[in-house]
Amino acid sequence: TLELTPTELTREQYPFEWVFQVEYRLREGALTLALTVENRGDVPLPVHPGTHPYLYLPDARKPDARLDLRATRAWNNLSRCEEKVAPAVDLAVDELDLHALDHDGTDTTLTRPGLRTVTLDWSANHTTLVLWTLKGRDFVCVEPWSAPGGAFNRGDAPVVAPGERSTWTQTLRA
Repeated sequence: TLELTPTELTREQYPFEWVFQVEYRLREGALTLALTVENRGDVPLPVHPGTHPYLYLPDARKPDARLDLRATRAWNNLSRCEEKVAPAVDLAVDELDLHALDHDGTDTTLTRPGLRTVTLDWSANHTTLVLWTLKGRDFVCVEPWSAPGGAFNRGDAPVVAPGERSTWTQTLRA
């Protein structure tokens, strides 16, 4: 378990009292991450925890890779607009930065030709599934987020009440 607490420097940018813990568990072929935020202050604590799991996917295999995306609406972070999405996402484009806003369920599967299939599941308080990759790079990020991008700026990030704790989990299996 890793733990972070506020410092003078962090309080300049994020003026709250908190404890943030990341617990890594490796069991029976699965890696689970638990992100826990505790509000030790006396005001609501806006948070937006998430991780950026880079999954190995050779660039040459991206055209044949499949991601189980069960969403109809997504924010395209490149064109800066909301759009309809199809279940088959093209991972071989120059850049993909897609935030699925209504992914059905709390899991997805990445089928990688010639490699193990990766299953990712997450807690229900992760509300947005972000996909990101770049042409010429051997990865795809499949990222459960706690809110759509820009949540802090819009003022609609999740909030942890004073004295409370919230935990977000995700598990990878291959």
